[in-house]
Amino acid sequence: MNKIKIGIDIGGTFTDFFIISNNKEYKNKILTNTVNPYISLINGLNYIFDNNDINKNEIELIIHGTTLFTNKLIERKGSTPIFFTTKGFSDVLDMQKEMRYDIYDLHAKEVTHLVPKLLRYEIDERIDGDGKIIKPINIKTLEHQLQILKLNHVLNSNHSVAICLLHSYINPTHENIVKDIIKNYFPTVNISLSHEISPLIREYERMSTTICNSYIQPLANEYINNIENHLKINNYKSPLRLMLSSGGITSTNIAKKYPVRLIESGPAAGTLAAAHLGSKSGFKNLVSFDMGGTTAKMCIIENGKPNLTSNFEVARLERFKKGSGLPINIDTIDLIEIGAGGGSIAHIDELKLLKVGPDSAGAKPGPCCYNLGGNNPTVTDANLVLGYLDSNNFLDGKMALDEKKAYNSIKMLSSKLKLNINQTAYGIFRIVNENMITATRIYISEFGFDPRKLYLFAFGGAGPIHAHAIAKALKMPGFIVPTTAGVASAFGFLAAAPSFEFSKTFISILNKITLKKTKSIFKQLEIENSKKLDDFNIINKLRATYWLNLRHYGQGHDINIECSLDEKNFNPEVIRHNFYKKYEQIYGYAHKHLEIEITLCKIILKSDQPQNIIKSTNIEYTKSKSSVYKEIYDGTKIQKYKYIHGYNLEIDKKYKGPLIIQESETTCVVPNNSILIKDANNNYIIKFT
Repeated sequence: MNKIKIGIDIGGTFTDFFIISNNKEYKNKILTNTVNPYISLINGLNYIFDNNDINKNEIELIIHGTTLFTNKLIERKGSTPIFFTTKGFSDVLDMQKEMRYDIYDLHAKEVTHLVPKLLRYEIDERIDGDGKIIKPINIKTLEHQLQILKLNHVLNSNHSVAICLLHSYINPTHENIVKDIIKNYFPTVNISLSHEISPLIREYERMSTTICNSYIQPLANEYINNIENHLKINNYKSPLRLMLSSGGITSTNIAKKYPVRLIESGPAAGTLAAAHLGSKSGFKNLVSFDMGGTTAKMCIIENGKPNLTSNFEVARLERFKKGSGLPINIDTIDLIEIGAGGGSIAHIDELKLLKVGPDSAGAKPGPCCYNLGGNNPTVTDANLVLGYLDSNNFLDGKMALDEKKAYNSIKMLSSKLKLNINQTAYGIFRIVNENMITATRIYISEFGFDPRKLYLFAFGGAGPIHAHAIAKALKMPGFIVPTTAGVASAFGFLAAAPSFEFSKTFISILNKITLKKTKSIFKQLEIENSKKLDDFNIINKLRATYWLNLRHYGQGHDINIECSLDEKNFNPEVIRHNFYKKYEQIYGYAHKHLEIEITLCKIILKSDQPQNIIKSTNIEYTKSKSSVYKEIYDGTKIQKYKYIHGYNLEIDKKYKGPLIIQESETTCVVPNNSILIKDANNNYIIKFT
């Protein structure tokens, strides 16, 4: 029986669809309904099923990811929770790490957290660092606080509560008691417990993660329920799954409880697609580059796997300055995201210099050329004026672009800059490229990689247009663009496996005795949590991968190392060697005379990753009857680029640039002095000569 798999990515500008049925691919890309995103999801699905011979009853899986929750944190449009913490610790949200994110900026903006002081409540209790109860909960005081909240009608099912008590990661008894008492007063309220959300040391980071989860939980519940209900109304009976920031997929029940784990779900799927498709073509070390309508995301892929991190920040006040955002301690694919997309607005600043982004026109009103009411010139308008985009073939001809409106929008800027139209459009193109080049260069250097040994894997609606400029500036050997580039994130959902991660803080010096304890912790975590993936009906046995967070003794921060539990590799010498190797790669030098300290034990439970998602292409080669050329302004002169539809390219045949390759959801620019080969895996491999 045919089993249909569906991936759906809702972005800030476009909603992407990728469907596999009978080894054939079906793609769609439509503008996102920013008010009710589920409408875009249903409309896009219905379009594919109404216009193709595929049966809804054969759907096996629908996987979805979105940047909606990230945007709500950035815009601060979530539901402010009531926050309970240990007496004397409510001001940790204001003191934070007691560090300035920019010590040289005397006017740096203060990082304010999501919960104002009026909504913070202190509980008279105390547990010490070993998990021993020093002071039991003063239940009378807590109940008095809850009675006041009830009288003032502060809490209901549309609100949430965040609870973060001192050292609950060691002993969660008090947090569970507080939860039960609150439930007696407010049975329908959403409650987030820090020992469940982020069972890690460091109070501020644990508080922040728990509050962020609570802040978006009512929104997440409503959003997921809306999607599930409308899927049923439209006879899509398959269970809905959601992508985690770590690259795994999970059920709606777990997603509703831990929505903070979905914050980077859309970008995570794109990096999985890059890792999967790049590996198939023999490229295991890459920089994935995803440029859509609103943002651009970059991620290092090493040995076919995206880099992971256990802490990152959202809603930064300064995009390149650590500490200027809200810290979140969850497993996520380690990527950098900047406000550079097709919808990024070009403007002139107070110094009368041309700037691009980070503000975006989004889906509505969108770029001027969309003819949906936009008045500000954008990167997409510039690309149309320069000739990179074909106004009649945008989104496979489903959406015509208005060249005149794009031209007029650029003209407004050009008159102020005293440049001609082409120079202004190219200036926008160059500046947005420089923004991405700078971000990518910093990001790569932080991981200790040499960009000259890495290929850029470009996707997203705008990525393949800008990839050549970024790859050349970073002195990369070339770049890769899949034929599915415009909907790669939606494809990436289908390359993911059901998984979830579970952690336990364990602080001890690395030696043979402590490794025995960590082994028992791993087994305990595995036994306690394996049932949480039961609703996936996984046929194959779950696989567990084991991770330790390690640091030099006395150090404040750690790095994570994957380890094997077999006797040969699970010993201090092997783990120490792996720690030094990774530490030196990141920082250049390891202090080998110091002891190594374990801070965290973590397991990731997952099923086998899908193999051979698409075994062969269903797009047949069609020989072009005539050559078509487009005139492109390259910054100095008008140059002719050969314009070819992707299905007109033969497998393994070499094509010399300059070329414009038109795909249904994106456009790929191949510059002069480069060679393109379309391989059997439907990847365009472009090498600079």
